[in-house]
Amino acid sequence: MKERTNEEWLIALRGAEREKALTDLRAVLMSGLRVTLKQRGRGAAEASIEDFTQEALVKILDKLDTFQGESRFTTWAQRIAVNVAFTELRRRRWRDVSLEEVVGQREVPQRRLDTLADSRPTPEQSTIRKTMLETVGRLIEEELTKRQAAVPVSCAP
Repeated sequence: MKERTNEEWLIALRGAEREKALTDLRAVLMSGLRVTLKQRGRGAAEASIEDFTQEALVKILDKLDTFQGESRFTTWAQRIAVNVAFTELRRRRWRDVSLEEVVGQREVPQRRLDTLADSRPTPEQSTIRKTMLETVGRLIEEELTKRQAAVPVSCAP
């Protein structure tokens, strides 16, 4: 496979060479996903890697006009593929977990409850709490699926 420039990738994916470019990009993405998932200790079956690659290709084609050329095209595409894979792996991990199991497994030590219930926190404690709550809120919005987000939201006072 010939190394393409960013412009060559975009032209090929939009033009007459689309099928060849998709085949080449598919090979790049599958290879990268195999390495990334192996390095992260998240071995995935070949069928899963194929599924992740196909879903990533659809997203890449859908977002082709958003590519700004700040990196190599294949780097940009690989990032999309890795995000697709990690999102799906997170979903799979939580697919068959009930809310009751999650809530039952997590008991908060009384000491932490007392600290959070302090009616007159110090300025340092207030800053820490505010930062913690903002971080947790951002993580819930950005990193969790709707199903996963239901757990911490349902446990909030």
